[in-house]
Amino acid sequence: MTRDQKNLYLLLSYSNTVASRIIQYFTNDDYTHCSLGFDRDCTDMYSFARLYRHFILPGGFVREDIRKGILGDCTGAPCALLGLRVNDEIYEKVKNDIGALLSAKKRPSYDVLGVFRCYRGKESEDSGKYFCSHFAAKILGQSGAITLKKPASLYRPADFLGHAEFEALYIGTVGELRDIILEQKFQPTAGM
Repeated sequence: MTRDQKNLYLLLSYSNTVASRIIQYFTNDDYTHCSLGFDRDCTDMYSFARLYRHFILPGGFVREDIRKGILGDCTGAPCALLGLRVNDEIYEKVKNDIGALLSAKKRPSYDVLGVFRCYRGKESEDSGKYFCSHFAAKILGQSGAITLKKPASLYRPADFLGHAEFEALYIGTVGELRDIILEQKFQPTAGM
C-alpha cells in the first residue's frame, strides 16, 4: 500500500434475525446484510438497518459495531470482512458522503419496498431511501471506489464478493472475528 492509499471495509453478515431469514429464504444467499466502514476492527461501520434492537421496523441509517447491538448479539453469525484500497481523494469522498448522512436534519429512511424490488430484479428510483447493500453500492460507486456492475439499487450483500477490487480479509463468524480483533491477532493480508 502506498502512502496515498487508505482502506475501506465491508462487513457481510447473516444475523439469523427474522428479516435475515426471510431474505435468505428468497435469495439463498450466504450473507443478507452489509456494513461499510473505515476501520478493520469493525467498530465504526455504517448501514441501513433496524433502528431499534427488538423491532424490525422502523429502519434507517445506523452506526454498527460488532461488539454490541444486533451484530454483537449474533456471535455465531457467518460473516466476511472485505477490504478495499482507495486513494485519499476517494476515501475522503466516502467519508464526506457518510458524514453528510450523519449530519442531515432528516436522515434517509429504510427502503422496505426497495428490498423486495431488488430481490425481484426491479430497479428502484432514487428516492433517498436505502437498504444496506443499496447504500454501500451507491456510496462506493459514486465515489469511484468501485465500478458498479449493475444499478446500486439491485445490489445484494453477496454481490460484493464478485468484485475484483475487494480482498477477502476474513471469513468465519462474527464472534470469532470479534475475538481475533480483541486479542489483536487480526493480521489482514497484503497490508490491509
